[in-house]
Amino acid sequence: LMNLVNLLFYYLMFRLFLLCSPRLGEFLALQPNCIDFKNNKIVIKQQIKYISGTGKPLLTDKLKTHDSYRTIIITKSIALELKNYIDTLGIKDNEFLFFGNDKSMPMGRTTFKRKLYKYCDLANVRRINPHASRHNQAVKLAAVCQTGEEMESAARRLGHSVSVFLETYANHKNDETESSLLNKIMA
Repeated sequence: LMNLVNLLFYYLMFRLFLLCSPRLGEFLALQPNCIDFKNNKIVIKQQIKYISGTGKPLLTDKLKTHDSYRTIIITKSIALELKNYIDTLGIKDNEFLFFGNDKSMPMGRTTFKRKLYKYCDLANVRRINPHASRHNQAVKLAAVCQTGEEMESAARRLGHSVSVFLETYANHKNDETESSLLNKIMA
């Protein structure tokens, strides 16, 4: 039974991480008070930083940029899974959703990466760095954006300004366009 609980724990954790694509410190800082179950949203308002030289985690409300403070829409089914998970484990508002030995301490970055790599190996898929998965999501979002409003929403979801999003990710979309153009002139 314990193995099943662990599998469900990691399944939900990775599913949520890949859906939201936050910075790892933002993700590890998630607490029940960061979730708006009524509107199916996660509020990114804090992060875990590590105290230099000690490796001890510090919860802070100082995020990378002004744009990092954001609300991310999640599916109703994920919100329900999260609610059931929190209720089942009895996680209080000031405790961490994804924790190590104690709900009052967030899961460590190294532990998160080690578990991610373990489950990638078990699924026989290429290992992906947590930050690389964030870039992957950003490139996919940029590829499907067709309007300025969509670009703005994608940038906001990732905690970027529109200009940073366009400069960093939207140009990857141009590779496909360039390939398409090349195919047209070669035909």
